[in-house]
Amino acid sequence: MRLLVSGATATLAKYGARHGDVLGCLPVPRAANDPAKLAALGLPIAADNGAFNGFEPLPFVRMLTAFMEAGVKLEWVACPDVVADAVATWRLWHRWEGIIRAFGFRPAMVLQDGMDAKGVSDFDPPVVFVGGTTGYKLGHDARRIVAWARKKNRPAHMGRVNTQRRIEYAVQIGCTSCDGSGFSKWPDTRIPMGIRWIRQAMYPTFTEATRC
Repeated sequence: MRLLVSGATATLAKYGARHGDVLGCLPVPRAANDPAKLAALGLPIAADNGAFNGFEPLPFVRMLTAFMEAGVKLEWVACPDVVADAVATWRLWHRWEGIIRAFGFRPAMVLQDGMDAKGVSDFDPPVVFVGGTTGYKLGHDARRIVAWARKKNRPAHMGRVNTQRRIEYAVQIGCTSCDGSGFSKWPDTRIPMGIRWIRQAMYPTFTEATRC
């Protein structure tokens, strides 16, 4: 599993060479990320939509345009969503997933409360992003959707992952990446911790002797 980090470019550069197998970038709208500088890190890049506090179309489109014009690959792009509202998120998927594909990127369906495996499989998204309230994120519907995605060998990302316990859970249910705001707010301390937590979750024989 990878830890995708928004911002913190200097810290990602510091740890990326040794830990490129578990690190990646997650640019967001309004962050004014330079696509070429992120690409120079040599880490996978996916993109978030900045919709946690309300989606803004113009910054989102500007971000996609910048990466497209720079010729920088994005592993996936989180399609606009509304927190804890499945119906509103379905509507945004219908409106935006084709636009994201037109830019040359794969849309990730952000899972919200009320979505189940049957409904998601009917839309057949190329990537799933586990969002929603904590109860939904840790519930059976989200687990079943992740299992559906992994059975089809598709990426499954989990958002709002800031603790060792949550990383262990994301690994356990089959997520391929995660992100959390704490790794961007306090990168010098939290990113090394995240690297260690992921390695411990993925490789039971990992010990503290193997340090960042």
